[in-house]
Amino acid sequence: MRIGICSIQRNRGAYIREWILFHYQLGTRYFYIGIHKSNDNSVEILKQLTPHINIKIFHVSDITCRAPQQDFYQYTLDRFQHEVDWMAFIDGDEFLFPTKLDTLQDALQYFIDKKYSALGIYWKCFGSGGHLSEPDGSILDNFQYRAPDDFLANRHIKSVVQTALAPGTITSGSHLFETPLGTFDELGRTIKGGFTDLVPSYEFLRINHYVCQSREYFLNVKRPQGAGDRNVTSENHLRSEKWWEAHDRNDIECHAIDRFVPRLIELDRSFSLGLVSEARAIDFRTPILRRLSLFMEIMPEFKGQNLFSLLRLQGLGMSRLIGLGVKRIV
Repeated sequence: MRIGICSIQRNRGAYIREWILFHYQLGTRYFYIGIHKSNDNSVEILKQLTPHINIKIFHVSDITCRAPQQDFYQYTLDRFQHEVDWMAFIDGDEFLFPTKLDTLQDALQYFIDKKYSALGIYWKCFGSGGHLSEPDGSILDNFQYRAPDDFLANRHIKSVVQTALAPGTITSGSHLFETPLGTFDELGRTIKGGFTDLVPSYEFLRINHYVCQSREYFLNVKRPQGAGDRNVTSENHLRSEKWWEAHDRNDIECHAIDRFVPRLIELDRSFSLGLVSEARAIDFRTPILRRLSLFMEIMPEFKGQNLFSLLRLQGLGMSRLIGLGVKRIV
């Protein structure tokens, strides 16, 4: 089972190596990274890993056709979904992991016979841990306090797409996509929005969302950037002080992810010394049938479409052809 992760990364140079190696140790072998609104060394750090890990790096324009995150997700699905069986769409402050098993492959094995185009994985949101200044070191070590289970923001999901059952998927949002067979959570409940009215389940998988980090990080990085799932064109699009107050929850000390840390440290050391035993995952050419199917997806269906829907699909189709504001770096 081949697993990939598609992610927008924004000035995550201090944390991106940890994030890549964490998901690598859990079985992810394909990474599609969109560098957006960044002026740090993220690209250089990723290039150090590319001889050993299949990481494709792209530049994403500040403002795109719909929004940077959705358009990069669409770009990646259109061009690379044939490389993997499952593709997760998460952010650089989100860590996806199995709650009981050892690898993502083990956890996803349960769902391969389900007729799900995508699986919706719920958040557990972490606060600042009382850090005013951004601490040195690991995200996983520094931020270990989270909101309670009934915190409403935990009802957000992120999509893990089963590519064989998701032709024609439109990344209409950053959380939930328009898929042919629908998106379901691990209990088989239909997901109807990026924020659900369902009580989250974490039997198989979860996402630790380090949504705050330190107060310094919020003020100097997170807030000025605005959210990646919209084109930020005014001050009104930035996160407010009320957002910080609502999300900086540190009610519960949580160590659920700690069991992966020793292996992560060992893996980081091995990569630093060049002692990598596994060969880099190979690239796959886009099959001709995939090229043809993509063309058919982009061509809007006139039958049964109202004018608004037709123009929407036609505009998106043209943008998909010319690249959606995305340019390959590596």
